[in-house]
Amino acid sequence: MAKKRVPFITGLLFTGCLLLLYKLLPPTTGTSLPSQAHDDGTSSECGAIHVAMVSEGFTSNQNLVVLLKSILFNTRSPLHLHIITQSSAPSIDILLQTWALPGLSWRLYNLTQFQHRVHWIPNSHYSGIFGLSKLLLPEMIARDRVIVLDTDIVLDCDIQLLWSQFQYMSPRAAIGLVENMSGWYSIGGGGHWPAVNQSGFNTGVMLVRLDRLRAVSWPAVWTHVTRTQLMTHLSTQLADQDIVNAVLVQYPSMLHPLPCQFNCQYSDHRDWTRCPPCAQHPLLVHWNLPSKNAYLSVKTAGPHRTEEAGWAREMQQLYSNMDGYMLRHRKSPCFPPPSHGDTVARDGFQCWEESQFAHRVHTFFMPHVASSRANVSLVTHLTLDRVERLEAAAARWPGPISASLYLQEGHVARFVQFWAASPVLKANTNIALHLVVEPAGGSAAYPINLMRNVALEQSGGGGGADYVILLDGDFVPSADLPQRAAHLVQSRLSSHSRVAVVIPAFEMSSAGGPVARTKEELLAQWRNGSAAPYRGRSWPAGHAPTNFTRWRDASAPYPVRYRTDFEPYILTAAADVPRFNEQFQGYGWNKVVHTYHLSLLNYTFLVDHQSFLVHVNHPPSPDLRRFRSSGRYRACVAAAKERAMRHLRCQLAAPAPAGC
Repeated sequence: MAKKRVPFITGLLFTGCLLLLYKLLPPTTGTSLPSQAHDDGTSSECGAIHVAMVSEGFTSNQNLVVLLKSILFNTRSPLHLHIITQSSAPSIDILLQTWALPGLSWRLYNLTQFQHRVHWIPNSHYSGIFGLSKLLLPEMIARDRVIVLDTDIVLDCDIQLLWSQFQYMSPRAAIGLVENMSGWYSIGGGGHWPAVNQSGFNTGVMLVRLDRLRAVSWPAVWTHVTRTQLMTHLSTQLADQDIVNAVLVQYPSMLHPLPCQFNCQYSDHRDWTRCPPCAQHPLLVHWNLPSKNAYLSVKTAGPHRTEEAGWAREMQQLYSNMDGYMLRHRKSPCFPPPSHGDTVARDGFQCWEESQFAHRVHTFFMPHVASSRANVSLVTHLTLDRVERLEAAAARWPGPISASLYLQEGHVARFVQFWAASPVLKANTNIALHLVVEPAGGSAAYPINLMRNVALEQSGGGGGADYVILLDGDFVPSADLPQRAAHLVQSRLSSHSRVAVVIPAFEMSSAGGPVARTKEELLAQWRNGSAAPYRGRSWPAGHAPTNFTRWRDASAPYPVRYRTDFEPYILTAAADVPRFNEQFQGYGWNKVVHTYHLSLLNYTFLVDHQSFLVHVNHPPSPDLRRFRSSGRYRACVAAAKERAMRHLRCQLAAPAPAGC
């Protein structure tokens, strides 16, 4: 009878807690200078482990985060990443820079410079040219050896164990691989590419001696084998894996078989009788399925795999939900702790200016296709409880949207599933969604101006939006705003860069009512009391210059003068608008200071007479409750406002005020 296994998640959580405690304790040995990897492939305690991977597109980049968590959680060794990418390069660079993990370095390689080497190969695999790019590693990476990993992987061991396998390679071996756990190369009537022992080897995990491949003229070797095989095969079916296997059939001494638990493959046709250790304790889980999203469910049904796949899924979910900020505190004699501050101010009476927390930013987190037709982008920010507002805005705004979302990692899967189930969000590939990761616990002040800047800076989205509408996430635009914005750009903004078109803001008097689509509907709601100018009673100074009484009967746009504490929602040129002051977090004065900045830059304010925004009511946020309940906090924020405004006056006012 089979031995009953301790539930994986319980065992892993217990083991993980011990591992984390071990990693967070100060090292028991004295610190020493990092040493280099030994020539035999082993490394001393502080030798960097080099890992190469291909990451292009939103799914691969999401999986990259989970892979890195699993690697770094389980090792104290420095890690150097070699990432082959293309259009994702800026997003990956921002992600890794803002994560700011100790002991992690990286280099990005643009495939565009090398793709001519493989573009001639017909490939029916979904990975396209990126799957073939692993053939080019000896040409791209100037190292002697590297671990190559697909991004649809999680590790449950120290990657040092895998790195140490280099020392067991024979002098002629150049590629370390695990055998396929499916019968792919032995089924289908012989139509597949040739493979060693008919089963072949999986290239999702490879140990590659780049120096030895260069020594045997690797480009000439794989090119000759590929051209020979294409005489009888129409294309590769598994991209680089077909070609590597065909090469190994012809040059078997290049192969070094790896222990199978270093690549436990969860393919549709896996057969774990080929690797019993994978059913007990896989060291590395490889989700080599077409559906690879780390936050969506993976198929677990089928013979020989139900229990084991569920076990691996629990491990996947553990690393997906893990707070990645925890890894900033890894302790090792091999690298110093991070120099930036990352302590969140949690005292209810402590001003947010005293917090220096550095948030991780993952731009273009969800599927997105840059639009080349529209040059006005809706720029907004939100939390998970406002996602339905984004859905409502997208239903009325067919053009580009750049939105930043503040979210804890434990809630990412819930958001991804909501997005996948929403017909509006799933179909609207104009939405560029940028994730700003909230620390676990949820007590940090909302970094409102960082959120605005992330969405603003990425509003081009590859399509080069020239103009932006700056919103908050709880507003829904009028149905005619797309047409009005296009008209205003052409008639008012195209020849005057420093013009801010004010889009009048209204609010519903109660939750649940219909949101007006046209000015006529809004005026009717205003008359019956179900809608009113935004914060007309609680904070009239914020929008009073809009002059709502004039707007009611206006038949053309009209200019207004800036007045103290004005904070409208505007349409303006993207290139000239200043960024928001990221000192401001939580609630209070954050947009007032920005509008004051515009006034010092001599912006002209022009109110559109037709379009509008509607604020949909919601319960007060924690930051608003804090603002209302704490006089000390209000005083702190007010003082920050005055300091920020004085700084702007000293920079921009002419003549500069006394004391600057």
